[in-house]
Amino acid sequence: MNKSEFIKAWAESCNMSQKDLSVAFDSAYEILVKALKEGEEVKFPGFLTFGVKVKKGGVMLNPFTKQEVEVADKKVPVVKFGKNFKDAFNEEATEEVSE
Repeated sequence: MNKSEFIKAWAESCNMSQKDLSVAFDSAYEILVKALKEGEEVKFPGFLTFGVKVKKGGVMLNPFTKQEVEVADKKVPVVKFGKNFKDAFNEEATEEVSE
């Protein structure tokens, strides 16, 4: 499922126009990115937690030239799935196995 398919399904579920929901989705994305850039975690309890981790740099080996290259630390986004979200998949798997 891509973004437009997701927005279409979500709009139908909420009885909203795809255009309005697309604007809302883009706004939510911008708010999420801004919060993460400011160092905040964004939590949806039981569903998802968005955060940023620092990936340590150091001396790496360029695979093409075989020369050592200094790589700086960089920030990377991370997503942690909540227990309720994970459990939803385990319940379905249990039901499928028992049938």
